Amino acid sequence: MRCLLGLPGEQNLGCWLLDMDRRHRHLVLQQSLPLSTKSTLAWIGFTSRGMPVSYDSTGVVRTLHIAGGNVWLPVANLRDHVKGKSDHYWIIGIHGTPQQIRCILCKGLTYPTTLPRPVATTLPFNLPVCEQLTEKGQLEEQCLQADLFPSSDIAGGMGVNKQLTTVLMKMFALACKADREFRASEIASLLPNNQT
Repeated sequence: MRCLLGLPGEQNLGCWLLDMDRRHRHLVLQQSLPLSTKSTLAWIGFTSRGMPVSYDSTGVVRTLHIAGGNVWLPVANLRDHVKGKSDHYWIIGIHGTPQQIRCILCKGLTYPTTLPRPVATTLPFNLPVCEQLTEKGQLEEQCLQADLFPSSDIAGGMGVNKQLTTVLMKMFALACKADREFRASEIASLLPNNQT
């Protein structure tokens, strides 16, 4: 849906998220669709778990985090995985658990070729966190992934996500090891319950 006239060379798109059955349509969300600067919408769809996803021409993949205040979060930049400037990926589908993007590499083309049959590639989500190459950054990314994309493994009926608790405990141990008491107490406050 086109909203208003965008800035010169830019688009201003909006999206509606509808909950539909045979008799009724219910508007769940109506908001603007974020795109990167000087880009166009290349693909929009849903993950295997029903989360809305968009992909723009600069290679940024975003998912709509409804539980977190209806925010579009960048989960991957597919330009990081191509070698040439004219190469890009054609998205086939996106899986919510595990966090993977199934796509086809298009070398110098807009669309994938049909002959020879294209090979599908699986790329991981890569959430934007600071210091991605350090252990702290990798744990923070795992924590974000566990929070945004919870697995179906829920412990004891209490709604506690085991994966999130495990990652937070590792982050707590890393903060204690680095003598960062304030950071350790901050991480401890993020733990789902007081028993851990």
